[in-house]
Amino acid sequence: MCPKCHIKLLASSSKGRSKHYAYYHCVSPCNTRYKAKDTELWFHEFLNGINLNKNAQNLLNKMITQRVKSQNKTQKIGPSHFKKLADIENRLHKIQDLFVDGNMDAEDYHKTKNRYKTILDKLKTKESQQNKQADILDIYKKGIKKLENIENLFVMSEINQKRKLIGSIFPEKFYFEKNEVRTADINPILLKIANVNKAYKENKKRDKSKKNDLSHLVLQIDLLSNQNIELFKA
Repeated sequence: MCPKCHIKLLASSSKGRSKHYAYYHCVSPCNTRYKAKDTELWFHEFLNGINLNKNAQNLLNKMITQRVKSQNKTQKIGPSHFKKLADIENRLHKIQDLFVDGNMDAEDYHKTKNRYKTILDKLKTKESQQNKQADILDIYKKGIKKLENIENLFVMSEINQKRKLIGSIFPEKFYFEKNEVRTADINPILLKIANVNKAYKENKKRDKSKKNDLSHLVLQIDLLSNQNIELFKA
């Protein structure tokens, strides 16, 4: 995106003395223009900057495992859950019978049905989340592993996978600013991970501080939300 006009940059090429040169540019009268080779360099430098340090990776894996188990524990399903589930399903069957027998009008039937269906969906979602804990942990583990060398992963990926990776890193469009990728556009979770990882690289003595940073990050994340799960699937 153009940092001045906030519109998508266009790709073009111009012929030099011996070869063509690719570049990205805005539309007239804006003069924003970048050489394609420069943007590729800046983007790869950015990816290298969010490569997850091995120590931070191991610590983050442990914290996420504890957090997912903790979230599931607070939502633990007991006998009362299944009793309520059976009760709602029975109520749905009863109102269906009442409607078919002519003892309930269409408006009341649909209102009551929708109310019970909403409760039933919430109960089933809670049950599903409890059952997929192992799958969620596997998704996060693999996603964090990819961050160990995300630059190489990007280089080796096909074009569709590259687009998916870019989309997971940047919720919206991204900008080049001052000869680098503007980090303000990065996904907030990845930005925090990158900052903690940077601290690991720059100052190896502040282990306790870095651990606290990661711990604070994990506590802030709803690890069971579909949005965050999809992010680490990419």
